[in-house]
Amino acid sequence: MRFTPQFLDELRARLPVSEVVGRRVKLRKQGREFIGLSPFNKEKSPSFTVNDHKGFFHDFSSGKHGDIFGFVMETEGVGFPEAVERLVVAAADLAWARIHWRRDQRMSRQELKEELRQTEGDRLMKARLRSLRLDRSRKRMLAAVPRATMVVANPTHYAVALRYVRSEGGAPIVLAKGVDLIALKIREIAEENNIPIVEDRPLARALYGAVSIDAAIPAEFYRAVAEIVHLLQGKKSSWPIVRNR
Repeated sequence: MRFTPQFLDELRARLPVSEVVGRRVKLRKQGREFIGLSPFNKEKSPSFTVNDHKGFFHDFSSGKHGDIFGFVMETEGVGFPEAVERLVVAAADLAWARIHWRRDQRMSRQELKEELRQTEGDRLMKARLRSLRLDRSRKRMLAAVPRATMVVANPTHYAVALRYVRSEGGAPIVLAKGVDLIALKIREIAEENNIPIVEDRPLARALYGAVSIDAAIPAEFYRAVAEIVHLLQGKKSSWPIVRNR
């Protein structure tokens, strides 16, 4: 059987020498070459080299040198046509293995996409749960506003609902607080329940930033809030009260 030079070159291009030799010789990378023990002689130190870039093998112990066809002919004891036929089968096996590898890679990428999608789904679910918890917490907070005895506002951007009843003892408690739309909602509920609204810009901002819900105000705010309580006790007109400081 006659093989064209183009066909043989194509076979060489598809089958690196290290791929063919590596099926019989354990190779390890050393620089640009591979080295291993000679398949032709028994040796303890490797003298067999493979260079894929140049397309040949060389065995220093025996002096044998050649390409993939020569290696198969030497190691398997066959002629050139049989060597070509075996290399064609090897090339087909390699091509099929590469197809499977690429398919596995595509599956891996798909699995990665699925994992990312699930992760994103988990993030969205967690964000949704956080939103629901925040919404429930906000509703509970607004439901407590009717129990307030005063609301300190600024005048629409901040609102803090406080409860102070002397007979209950302790410092005033922050029942609710909010900015912008929540602040407006707190004021709306306060107006519906005839709760005094005192507009004090600095105090409203300071209370909002410093005090948590259901917590007593710190001592630094005692005097300012006490002045509001005193003001409210002597005030009989409609709300809101604008407190000038």
